[in-house]
Amino acid sequence: MPFPPTVRILYLILLLGLWIVPSATAQSFQNEHEAATEVGIEWMKPFFGQDNNFTFLTSVAHFNARIAFTPRFALVGTIPLAHLGVQTDDLDLSETNPGNGYVGLQLYAPTQRWRATVGARLPLASEDASALGIGFLTDYENLGAYIPQTLTLSAEGAAFANPAPSLRLEAMLRPAVLLFTGDSDADNELFVRYAARAWYHFDPVRVGVGFSGITLLSEDDLDTSEQSVLHATLYLAADIDNIRPGVFVRLPIDEEIGEVVDVIVGIGITATLED
Repeated sequence: MPFPPTVRILYLILLLGLWIVPSATAQSFQNEHEAATEVGIEWMKPFFGQDNNFTFLTSVAHFNARIAFTPRFALVGTIPLAHLGVQTDDLDLSETNPGNGYVGLQLYAPTQRWRATVGARLPLASEDASALGIGFLTDYENLGAYIPQTLTLSAEGAAFANPAPSLRLEAMLRPAVLLFTGDSDADNELFVRYAARAWYHFDPVRVGVGFSGITLLSEDDLDTSEQSVLHATLYLAADIDNIRPGVFVRLPIDEEIGEVVDVIVGIGITATLED
């Protein structure tokens, strides 16, 4: 399925703006504590716990880019992409759809102890994009990326600490509002996303463990357990000749998603571009 022109234009601006930088190194995931000019990709594959007809390539990918204007200030952007494949005796379906792209501005502390971000997910997704449903099962914490005709405005605060030479702690809180931009009568939604990670470094390898979740704040008719979706994640990254690929294994703690998805496996790599 061809991508909408607005998605193609935004994606090209992000990548072309980065690749003009003269030289490159690579790093798994993004530098969370300092502004750095980077481009990367993250691919997430859900493994379903029951008999199903989904193809192996049923998954979600994020194309990420960040341009650092100063050591403390950066522009960041993300294009999500979902693929749905179904094969049965009567059906052979393969569909790929872009979701709502994200653009944000980041401010980093001079001490590299905190980061503040404001941003928006733009209403770029097509209303008939059936593949975006895979995003809810695979990447529910970024739900605004997979709902057509919505604009999501968010603000984020993140903090970083190094209590020991080989230990790094990270925490993040991101409140957001999801606004419907089409003809839908659905109510706008308030939610908050949160995460905490701990990394242990023993060169050239990093291992990490994380807890993350999202809670809907505007659904008063739901109890606390129904308002929140939680995940636990194990991370592994390597640093070999400035090439730092990363992998993670994410376990749904949420009962409803856990009944459908056993585990989510992700692969990521980030190229850090330097003068």
